[in-house]
Amino acid sequence: METIVRIHLFSTSGEGISGWYYKEDINEWLHENSYKIVVYIDPYPELIPVDGDHVKYVRSSKDDTEEDNLLKLDIYYEKQ
Repeated sequence: METIVRIHLFSTSGEGISGWYYKEDINEWLHENSYKIVVYIDPYPELIPVDGDHVKYVRSSKDDTEEDNLLKLDIYYEKQ
């Protein structure tokens, strides 16, 4: 089973946010700030922080698709 470890973020408004960020860090940012982060594919759903048993991650908001829109993004593998 594959899991999302980091997510590539960039700002469409020129705020200077650009790079790969750990899902746990994005989760904390969304809890602590009024950031609005969307998945960059139609219908551009917002990311929502999720806290489980000892796990922090993000998912996209519900829409009319069957699976989380994050899973539809291109996959990049890190070298170990």
